[in-house]
Amino acid sequence: MLDILKQFKKSQFLWNLAGFLANFYPLTKFNKFPKDIAIEVTNNCNLHCPVCPTNFAMSRERGFMDLKMYQSIIDEFKGFKDKPRIIFIFAGEPLLHPQIDQFIAYASHHGHDTFLSTNATLLSKELAKKIIEADLKLIHLCLDGATKESHEAYRFGSNFELVKQNIENFLTIKRSMNCQYPSVCIQSLLTSFSENENTKIMDWARSSGADSIQFKSLSLGSVTTPEMRDKYQYLLPKNEKYLRKKSKIKKTVCTVPLTQTIVCWNGDLGLCCVDMNNDIKMPNVKDSGLLKQFFSPEAKQARKKGLCKKYKLCQNCSLSQSDFMGWHVEFNKS
Repeated sequence: MLDILKQFKKSQFLWNLAGFLANFYPLTKFNKFPKDIAIEVTNNCNLHCPVCPTNFAMSRERGFMDLKMYQSIIDEFKGFKDKPRIIFIFAGEPLLHPQIDQFIAYASHHGHDTFLSTNATLLSKELAKKIIEADLKLIHLCLDGATKESHEAYRFGSNFELVKQNIENFLTIKRSMNCQYPSVCIQSLLTSFSENENTKIMDWARSSGADSIQFKSLSLGSVTTPEMRDKYQYLLPKNEKYLRKKSKIKKTVCTVPLTQTIVCWNGDLGLCCVDMNNDIKMPNVKDSGLLKQFFSPEAKQARKKGLCKKYKLCQNCSLSQSDFMGWHVEFNKS
């Protein structure tokens, strides 16, 4: 116990030191392109997962991104050799957007790597073909367990049989089109219902033709109330090694604002993937463009405050405070 306590104190000291030094991190370091631009094509979702803030905590207006505004964002990078990856994942379900394949294709055809994550409930055969033809680079298809009970324990409103069939159809269509991409990753949430099904769902994913599987730790959320956390505590894995937060160490620095930015459906810049309600106000890119606003003094100051975890939402962030996010398994196709 004494050794553990000593290790904790040493680690916390280093985090405290990092937090102190981050205050002196120069603003000039924020004059770099983000590695990832998260595009919120919509903040609507067709499911009602219990601790997802899109479901219970989002008060901002709902809507769908305009394709022309999105294209203007991509056009800003035409003259650059190194382009940020475009990721279609934030507050909503991207397949709800009727032009999602056009969003993917425009970025892909202009030299950007593209990534999409979906609950796969709307992944029809027709849409699957369009997404593959759009030259998507990577897709995460979510199936949270190997049984109906496990999957639907968290994915409220989803249908296990339908999602599983949609994923199998997608993989069959990809093979029939003889396409290398998108690389298909099955994402599976680790809950008390699914934690003992890892081998079973991994075997299914491999035999179905997926390229990999990602087991993801469950978070009870960054903005859930104590009452909600008590109510849904039963979803947490019983095996402690699968828990997202295990230690009492408080991490004092978050590097996400250095590498990623969010563009909400209406053009508002977002600080990070935890600020689902866009509480941290940043400039809008609609009129002046992404790069001008991303490198504006206002946006750089906001990102530095995010680096130093100065915002209220940073203190309970389930991502930046995590000890364990899960693991990834690549399948050997040879």
